[in-house]
Amino acid sequence: MPAMRCAVTGANGFVGSHLVDLLLERGHQVRVLARPSADLRWIRDTVVEIVQGSVQDPDAMCRTFDGCDLVFHLAGATAARNPEEFYQVNREGTARAVHACLEAAPTVQRFVLVSSIAAVGPGRDDAPLDETAEPHPINHYGRSKLAGEQAARALADRLPLTVIRPGAIYGPRDADVLVLLKVAALGFSVHVGLARRLLNFCHVFDVVRGTLLAATDPHGVDQTFNIGDVDNHDLSDVGQTMARVTGRRKPWPVWLPVSLAYGVGAASGAIARLRHTRPTLNVDRIRLLTARNWSMDVSKARQLLGYQPAHDLERGLTQTVSWCREVGWLR
Repeated sequence: MPAMRCAVTGANGFVGSHLVDLLLERGHQVRVLARPSADLRWIRDTVVEIVQGSVQDPDAMCRTFDGCDLVFHLAGATAARNPEEFYQVNREGTARAVHACLEAAPTVQRFVLVSSIAAVGPGRDDAPLDETAEPHPINHYGRSKLAGEQAARALADRLPLTVIRPGAIYGPRDADVLVLLKVAALGFSVHVGLARRLLNFCHVFDVVRGTLLAATDPHGVDQTFNIGDVDNHDLSDVGQTMARVTGRRKPWPVWLPVSLAYGVGAASGAIARLRHTRPTLNVDRIRLLTARNWSMDVSKARQLLGYQPAHDLERGLTQTVSWCREVGWLR
């Protein structure tokens, strides 16, 4: 594949920084959009051009996308001070990004929107979600991600669009999975409620490889792809695997009532509002965490793109634990 000029929003984030690494590894030129206050530790030493700005700044996005062959839009809000902030970033920010791409990169080969399976909502039974599932997001984050998809598709007749819907992502640099690994390393496995919960838990290396594959394959134009692991997992199996790879054979299960989880989420959200900060846990997020079925079907990506994840759960978590210990995040 010849070297291409690539633009990435959200490049300083967990998934975005790994996508930048992969693009550079493949020999592509990379330009990123980053707020002046952004933590750039994962891309500071990479050979990229940085444009200061945000998805609220159309001029900055135009400078970022100028003349690019591929545009990857990953910037988004996963936590917000209020519901309106989700829509301002995930819906309006996406609409601005599409317009900026049309203006600054009229010959773009692909505009790739990295959305989320939360835009679809959880499965209504135990069947994995595929790309034909009727969207029914259950919280503001999911509804705002769906609105972002709709804003992009409204202009899909004017640019080649690909939408990526990952499931739960883990791997190096992820602070969320680190919390779970620390709990597992102490010998505990935490469960909310007694119901069986299914999810698709995919290593970040596979997610970014699948995203790049969809961006460069002709079959990816005007398509939506679930990108995740081939296998779906019971949440209790994930906890046991985490305990095993951190050196604990049989973790002690800790069962928390769903009502307690919502109470913690409500308290956390109230404290964040008083402090004028973005809560990492609130009632909106608890709705996602307590949904029973986030399993996904990735057969469309496998059949059309030849996508094949390289990390099963055991291997992926082992690699993640090793990285966390190397950098001092985990003992």
